[in-house]
Amino acid sequence: MILKKMKKISFLSFILAFSFLSICSAQDVGWISVYFCNDWESTKSLNLVAQAGIESEICMDFANSSENDITINYWFVDGTVTADEYKNKACLNEWDIEKFGQYVTQNVNEIVVPSMQVVRQKAYVKFPVWLSGMMNWCLTYYVKDDWWQGEWMFNVLVRKAAFVDVLVGWEMKRDLKISDKNLFNYTYDKKTKKYNLEVIVDNLWNVDENVVITWEISNGIWFINEFTSDKERVVFDSTENFDIELWELPWYKMNYKVTLHVVWNPEFTFSPDLVPDYLKEPTTIDLSFSIFVFPWVLVYCLGWLIILIILISFLAKHLKFQ
Repeated sequence: MILKKMKKISFLSFILAFSFLSICSAQDVGWISVYFCNDWESTKSLNLVAQAGIESEICMDFANSSENDITINYWFVDGTVTADEYKNKACLNEWDIEKFGQYVTQNVNEIVVPSMQVVRQKAYVKFPVWLSGMMNWCLTYYVKDDWWQGEWMFNVLVRKAAFVDVLVGWEMKRDLKISDKNLFNYTYDKKTKKYNLEVIVDNLWNVDENVVITWEISNGIWFINEFTSDKERVVFDSTENFDIELWELPWYKMNYKVTLHVVWNPEFTFSPDLVPDYLKEPTTIDLSFSIFVFPWVLVYCLGWLIILIILISFLAKHLKFQ
């Protein structure tokens, strides 16, 4: 019993100590703010136009609003987007630098920011000549408390980030296509008794797109339904699956025509002011195909009718002989 209590107290103490260290670290880095100072402007995020093969400067101001000097580490890492429906910007781990960090040169990655002061730092980025397009990265910065490192089982790293969007070489293009993979692959759900259509959309270039699909399903015999999907963001160089529900289709109409109207509007992580007007216009794709709803109910009815006819014929023949 005493041993169990000691284990609980020990575990609780560990949790409290771990939480305390997390809070301390978070409070330290929370006093630091970073602003980009390119072109004599102060911005929380950076939109940079870079020419491949030519070195570009990144200017950063680190501000300390606390009453103590704070030592921070900062570094540039690759960016990504969240895997949920919102597709928000996010930062990868500190060692993920293959797309961006490897091209950055900085004199130091650890600085002391005095109390109530601003420290200006500069880094330089030079892309290989073959690289072009839109890229998203992060400037991450964090505090490491050296006084407790090595004395505990875990190190707590609380970091903050500022986003960097770089357009390399002005090769901005938009190209959204309906994928050839499983094109118009529709299935029937026995539980809901509805047909579901899968449409795969490929964003082949370097601009994020907000996609809306309107579909119309009709039959020459007085049947027509029209629906519109929710807006879905398809980030550049990615594939998105749209599951379209065709509702319950009357079997006796058999053949249906499905018309898809796909509209996509650009969503620039880069400043739209630097983008040509022709790239901002919505774009559309119209296509159609047929769905044949096999009349299983009719087949069942015909099957039972044949069985019934055979049964009646058998009984009639049997009664005749008697």
